[in-house]
Amino acid sequence: MDTKKRMIRQEATPLEPQSGRGRLFGPTMSIWWIGGYGFVVYGALADRGPFAFLIDWQNAIFGGSNMIAGALVGAVIVFWGPPLLTRLWLRLRPDSPSAVALKRRMDNAMMSRGEAASLAHEGWNRLDNTTQQALLRRRRNGALVCAAIFLAGSWLTTHIIRVSANVDAGRPLTQLSLQSMSPISLDGASHWVHVENTAPLTGATIEHAYSIRGAAHRDRYTPLVPPGWNRDERIFLVEEEDTLPDDRTRHTTTNPPGSIEGEISMGGPRPDIARRFQSNGYAIGDWTAVLRRVNTLHGVIPSGDASLVFVVWWMGGAVVLLSLLVALIATIQCRRIGRRIA
Repeated sequence: MDTKKRMIRQEATPLEPQSGRGRLFGPTMSIWWIGGYGFVVYGALADRGPFAFLIDWQNAIFGGSNMIAGALVGAVIVFWGPPLLTRLWLRLRPDSPSAVALKRRMDNAMMSRGEAASLAHEGWNRLDNTTQQALLRRRRNGALVCAAIFLAGSWLTTHIIRVSANVDAGRPLTQLSLQSMSPISLDGASHWVHVENTAPLTGATIEHAYSIRGAAHRDRYTPLVPPGWNRDERIFLVEEEDTLPDDRTRHTTTNPPGSIEGEISMGGPRPDIARRFQSNGYAIGDWTAVLRRVNTLHGVIPSGDASLVFVVWWMGGAVVLLSLLVALIATIQCRRIGRRIA
């Protein structure tokens, strides 16, 4: 590695005293990387948020979208955007102390694990035993606090999920009857519904093709309207059907006759789907509710999905175990130093 670059990076190693801004820079970048990529995944899945254009761009060019490809492009923007913008700022303002300091901190944040470990080891060896013990105790205490926070947070989150998901389980579905020119309102009732008085506009169905990990999917969106509906009226309900291209049988055909049971959500369909309906002359927007048909409800509200609880405990538990491991290693190292100076 270039000697000058190495000296610049050594000016603010993690083991040396830093200013308040220096201490906050690392956590801020971690929040940006984790939170920013979370927005990427959300935008790819729901076609909403700041990264929704990645999916719309693929649909416009290829007639379909690949969520993983969109997520990869978003990852490049999230992870390489800040250092590229920092370099641009430094090129435009080479005499700016703030730009130089930001460039130095960005280099420290983007260095490889091997390089970071080498610099940390060099800085560690320059410290006396008392300072090393103080840093190890601080690391141990911080790791224990982190483990306690994530353990309590995981328990609280799963408790809230269980309570909220099962509070109405077993009760009758919310009854809805679609009326012309009347927006759907649940008035605080359950979003699990039994809908009557609807007719599907099968000629207006829109399909959305995409792939996940090589598996092709094709979602279908069909407007549901009351009897006597006119073409110039708004549409207040759309049925969404998630399918694989070859999983359709005579028992899973779109829009079987009779009433509909399922889960309803407000705020309209995905923006790209709404635009496609609008380009075809159908008045669909934020006033439109989306119904995901579920044929196994049999008139009652289902209990919560245990998979979400598992995901919360799996993610929270991983952080707790990692934090406890860091605390254990710091405790062992601190005791070794204590025996050495005793």
